[in-house]
Amino acid sequence: MKLKYNNNYTVLYVEDEQDIREELSEILEYYFKNVIVAEDGVEAIELYKKNNIDLVLTDICMPKMDGLELTKQIKIDNPHTPVLVVTSHTEHHFLIDCIKLRVDGYILKPLDLDTLDAELKLRIEDIELK
Repeated sequence: MKLKYNNNYTVLYVEDEQDIREELSEILEYYFKNVIVAEDGVEAIELYKKNNIDLVLTDICMPKMDGLELTKQIKIDNPHTPVLVVTSHTEHHFLIDCIKLRVDGYILKPLDLDTLDAELKLRIEDIELK
């Protein structure tokens, strides 16, 4: 990690695979004091509604509700909430769907920490400008 942010922003991280969820949650704690974690889109949307979320990171393929549907619901509720998709899916249609939903970033797994760092810095700057 190049830079440790110690801010009061709240990030919602959604990932169904436990090992990946635990690893990225730890990384996110370097950037955000408040990291809320969900295992699927249904749990995530409940947590989103109950908390003041500044940024969402989500996987695409998950049980119960996928990341695209989650993104759609979040953008309907607040189109200004930044959403980053973190996925291993490189299929063209996933990227097109994300563009249509106005996803703010698309990060491929396995994670490149420099790419993640750059994306998080951009999103934090965007939040601070609003």
